[in-house]
Amino acid sequence: MTKIRSRFYGLRKLFFPVAVFTLVVGLTLGLGIAAVRLAHHVSGFTEVAAAAVVGLVALGVLCGLMGRRLAPGTVLELDLATLPPEVGIANLGARTLGVRTLLTLRETVEALERAGADKHVVGLLVHVSFGAGGLAQIQEIRDAILRFRHTGKFAVAFADTFGELRGGNGSYYLASACDEIILQPTGGVAFVGLAREKNFIRRTLDRVGVEPVFEFRHEYKSAASQLLRTGMSEPEREQTQRILDSQFGQITAGVAESRGMTPGEVAQLADTGPFLADEAKEIGLVDALGYRDQAVAHAKERAGEGASLLFLHRYAKRVRPSSGKGKVATVAVITATGAIGRRRSAPNPLTGSDQIPADSTAEALRQAAADRRVRAIVMRVNSPGGSAVASDTIWREMLLARDAGKPIIVTMGNVAGSGGYYIAVGADRIVAQPGSITGSIGVVAGKMVLASAKERIGIDVDEVHTNTNALVGSSNRGFSDTEQERLSKTIDAIYDTFVARVAEGRKIPPDRVHQIARGRIWTGEDAHDLGLVDELGGFPEALRLARELASIAPEARLRMKPFPKKLKPLARLRGANTDSSDDVRATVRGLLAATGRIGRFAAQLGLADTQGELQMESGPEDWLIR
Repeated sequence: MTKIRSRFYGLRKLFFPVAVFTLVVGLTLGLGIAAVRLAHHVSGFTEVAAAAVVGLVALGVLCGLMGRRLAPGTVLELDLATLPPEVGIANLGARTLGVRTLLTLRETVEALERAGADKHVVGLLVHVSFGAGGLAQIQEIRDAILRFRHTGKFAVAFADTFGELRGGNGSYYLASACDEIILQPTGGVAFVGLAREKNFIRRTLDRVGVEPVFEFRHEYKSAASQLLRTGMSEPEREQTQRILDSQFGQITAGVAESRGMTPGEVAQLADTGPFLADEAKEIGLVDALGYRDQAVAHAKERAGEGASLLFLHRYAKRVRPSSGKGKVATVAVITATGAIGRRRSAPNPLTGSDQIPADSTAEALRQAAADRRVRAIVMRVNSPGGSAVASDTIWREMLLARDAGKPIIVTMGNVAGSGGYYIAVGADRIVAQPGSITGSIGVVAGKMVLASAKERIGIDVDEVHTNTNALVGSSNRGFSDTEQERLSKTIDAIYDTFVARVAEGRKIPPDRVHQIARGRIWTGEDAHDLGLVDELGGFPEALRLARELASIAPEARLRMKPFPKKLKPLARLRGANTDSSDDVRATVRGLLAATGRIGRFAAQLGLADTQGELQMESGPEDWLIR
């Protein structure tokens, strides 16, 4: 039956070229007739032209409707050479090079949700080849694949290798969501557990004459530890070990459930890896050995005769999004990813950049709050923090949006700590993946003193000033006693405010917040146990809470509306005119702001500028799972 339907679909596709050919012939004949009739009556030409226009419109509509239909027995392909980004690729470099626009993480999850309910889709083929990724992102996709399978459809994973000696924990963990794993015969499974290394450069700074001067609140806040120490402090070691234990415990539990083992057995395997392909098959980590073409053929065989393949991003464009069959309810979606700053910086339009400017994020919240069609707001937070003032600005706008009757649900990405957690507590509900990194309720502030370094290389500095503390931010001198007192008082005030915000938002006594704060980071799993987040999960859980809090009927269709409004690429380059503070839009101020590999290496060494008082000890890229 599937074969008959597939052939019918193939014949139906022939309709388009035949229809186009017929239309061209008809138009040619029609124009010829029109030319003859024009000599006798002008209205004749008008009649033919009108008929041609109507025919073209009708054909366009018909092609549009037919083009959205899928062939029976469709197997979707999900290419995971990289994990889907939180925001779409919008930089000019990618477009110039012809890189196709990827689905975002949210769009990928939504497409898999739709495919699970689509009778034309029978299976999924996942090409797993990414090297490293955040655990929360991996869990988001993994959960979506499991939900797809729970609809009775199959999912096959293919990988050329799961790591080459280096860790393949994350990619294998994601692949284990599929009911079948096929591994290339020359590949392997580097399931070896998690580790974290840090470069400490205090001795290097001492040699070149650079003195780091920072204060923390409190002992777990290790954002500048690489500058101040030659190794981890005991609190830092304690929290880092707990993060790794929690995350790897989640990985082993998931793999054990999928592969029919116990968590203890999976953990023991990690002590004996990496595994060659035949060893991985023998111990049950993979189901078969084969190459990509064989995996594709196998997926088609499982789908049945007449099966066809379709990339997931093509499917997402072809099938109209829907969630429910009733009236449409609009949910605003705000994506806050990157470091938090007070205002727009100068991103590089050639490579793109992730940042959370408080002014435009606040504007997005105001736009959503003012939109009468918006029933609820879902805010994605993926940030290691940044400016305390900017974080507080966003927090305030979240309260105002809630006062306007718009419930807000925050869903956390890989990292939502320090300033990222500060803004999250302004929401009605917080959802995090078990592997998300959050917390870091603490403060760090200070500066790098370069006086000795400049003296060593022959740079002389002189100055004039009007007041005692005018040089408090100067890198040419340390803090005076008065300045040190001001610094201490400032970070104490920020910490106390942070604790108060958490106590108010999470309904936890301030003393209890202080006990679990002190700058310490937690996984989403532990944060849930401590009451710092409400539920574990991702976008589907956030949307369920949006329905619940906004009293949206279960049968209503949800329409996702991104905020703020996007500018076209040319408008980004030339800047956007604004009439008032209520019309805030991003403006690109330069084309050469990127630091490239040098900047990234400097950040790894801890030499990058401090991003703000509410900054985690490392960015999201430092918590990738291999």
